[in-house]
Amino acid sequence: MISAVITAFRVPLLLPILAVASITALKYWVLSGSLSRRLFVLWRAIAVEVITVVMHLALTLLEGDLRWIKLVDLNTLLPPAVVTLLLTPAAARWFNR
Repeated sequence: MISAVITAFRVPLLLPILAVASITALKYWVLSGSLSRRLFVLWRAIAVEVITVVMHLALTLLEGDLRWIKLVDLNTLLPPAVVTLLLTPAAARWFNR
């Protein structure tokens, strides 16, 4: 039974799992301790959105499925929209308190 489980986990299967786990850990590390409304929290939120796009593109390249339909995805379209909203003057005023 154990040998069947070990042979099921091959390197191509483990790489995306490790990548997603590292993305989650990196996002947690960036957002940890950000319960205030100080300005550095704004830049942390922007960093998380950038990490999301970069890692989604890296995982897509890792899978070898770099078609335009994979690039026009919610994981690549929503983070730039969030960053745009975070860079508005209203958001800057909210985080400057």
